[in-house]
Amino acid sequence: MFHPMSVKQPPVKQGYVCLGVITGARGIRGEVTVKSFCQNESDVFTYGDLVTHKDNLLSIESSGGSTKTLYAKFKEVPDRNAAEKLRGTFLYVIRNKLPKAKKGEVYVSDVTGLEALAPDGSSLGVVDNAFDNGSNGLVLEIGRGAVLLLPEYASLKDDKIQLTETGFELLNLA
Repeated sequence: MFHPMSVKQPPVKQGYVCLGVITGARGIRGEVTVKSFCQNESDVFTYGDLVTHKDNLLSIESSGGSTKTLYAKFKEVPDRNAAEKLRGTFLYVIRNKLPKAKKGEVYVSDVTGLEALAPDGSSLGVVDNAFDNGSNGLVLEIGRGAVLLLPEYASLKDDKIQLTETGFELLNLA
């Protein structure tokens, strides 16, 4: 059974969007494997150099892979030992490097800090953190440990989450 709190989530980093996480080392020359959080998985390398959750810059020398396995070589990672130490490191890009979200869509990181409203208009609280955990949809942490699991992230396109000036409403969640 899925438990939202068991998912390791990226730390919130103001002004940045988490694009992925380093999952391991590849080869002996310092390449790393990457799990992308982007809708188009290879976009994790599209927006230029990345920053870690500890504010370390990672300059992309090369990248590649398929939809199942992405990898990158960063200038700052000289060998396999250094690559292994990066396992579990979240990768961020400055928010303004990303294209503007399409109408009816939103970047998951933009939901943090908004007020969550129930369908009846009552406040559920302010979203402390939001993340897409993959197969189980969008997870919102609201207030002191309250967790709300929304169906498929694509539901953002299906008016199941409606953005408002002060936050968003959860609609028709059955």
